[in-house]
Amino acid sequence: MPANLTPEYLAAEASFKAARELPERIEALEEMLRVIPKHKGTDHLRGDLRRKLSELREDQKSAAKRGGARRADPGYVPRQGAGQAVLLGPANVGKSALLAALTRAEPEVAPYPYTTRKPLPGMMQFEDAQIQLVDAPAIEPDVYEPWMNSLVRNANLGLVVLDPAHPGVLGTIDEVQALIGRGRVKLCGAWWALGEGAAPAQEQARAGQDAGRELGDDELLARLDPGDVELPVLVLVNKLDLEQNRAELGVLSELLGPQWPLVPVSAQSGEGLDRLRELCFRALKVIRVYAKPPGKPASTETPIILPLGATVLDMARTIHKELARDLRFARIWSGRHFEGQRAARDAVLHDRDIVEINA
Repeated sequence: MPANLTPEYLAAEASFKAARELPERIEALEEMLRVIPKHKGTDHLRGDLRRKLSELREDQKSAAKRGGARRADPGYVPRQGAGQAVLLGPANVGKSALLAALTRAEPEVAPYPYTTRKPLPGMMQFEDAQIQLVDAPAIEPDVYEPWMNSLVRNANLGLVVLDPAHPGVLGTIDEVQALIGRGRVKLCGAWWALGEGAAPAQEQARAGQDAGRELGDDELLARLDPGDVELPVLVLVNKLDLEQNRAELGVLSELLGPQWPLVPVSAQSGEGLDRLRELCFRALKVIRVYAKPPGKPASTETPIILPLGATVLDMARTIHKELARDLRFARIWSGRHFEGQRAARDAVLHDRDIVEINA
């Protein structure tokens, strides 16, 4: 029997996947159990959720007895902003220079390799949203640290940086995949960021096959807590301020194949960086919405970041649980609605919607 999972359940599931600390995971599982449809099609899934919740609660009790002391994970960088993108690639391809050009972070930038020895985050501005960039140490077999696995698994987006003049440039993506594969992470091209119709035919076909397909319980459980995860990536072709590198761009595009979306940039001249900001935002699959208190002007300085496909109820829950509980309806201002059009709790929101929640 189909599970027919609701958007509320899928949003709670996404929160569970993103959570790293026990209290956050427990809270997300509790929310999943609260909103999951209750019928025969979800019996097995609900049983597994209850079992998983019981295990996490036991883990929490055990941690409390031990005093909760744990060695800090050097690869863990708490997510901030609209999402976290990690810069990946070998030494001296310009990852630190890109971080410095795109954020206010001050990494050590030098012509010799391995100047970056630990993750260094910075915040990149795109319009009124911020995206967290993390400069990672070089992805090379001799210097790859085991804690890099947790850094990559926690990221929402990978930015693989290529230098066309690098002697092993054609093998860079394969080498990155081989090393982060130790953490059971698989790269996939974030073609949706480039717009409709940009993806290769095989990617469009796969998306069409998945759309509207009912998932069985086994698939749902695998998606809930998977051993393997996919990391969407954009491939940045850097140092295009050098003419010899610019000449290699077309050759790179042909030799690397159609599965990787190439983004030409230059940390030195700034070429392509504004477009990169926008592509990163699109690749994160998020939207910006703005809260309007009843009878008052909208607060449009700081957006509320929600996943693509989020509803009025998701927005209310993000603001406060009690607001979600008491929610009756909303009014939406946007280019798709007349001013203050009334909307139900399950109405899907879009980027830049202004929403008045009525409880």
